[in-house]
Amino acid sequence: MTLEIAIDKNKCTLCSLCIDACPVSCLVFDDAESVVLSNDLENCLVCRSCEDHCPARCLEVVFPQWQLRSSIRPEHVVTELPEVSDLYKQGHLSIAKDYN
Repeated sequence: MTLEIAIDKNKCTLCSLCIDACPVSCLVFDDAESVVLSNDLENCLVCRSCEDHCPARCLEVVFPQWQLRSSIRPEHVVTELPEVSDLYKQGHLSIAKDYN
């Protein structure tokens, strides 16, 4: 497993919103260096909350194995839904009686 949180230190404004957004504390602020650093990446949930909350868009969660597993092939995308009546005729639905 190769997981990395790539941070562009030139774009980072040190707002710490990414640190606050991380539910498992994978990011920390280094006071001595005045930079945001990744920390304890083995706990990373790959939720990408840090990316979503970064106004400068200076970080990216890079996890190729997860991205590969989560990719959707075009043949699995539903672009058209069948009519309910067709599903009923094919035996996929049953009609429940209203007992009011």
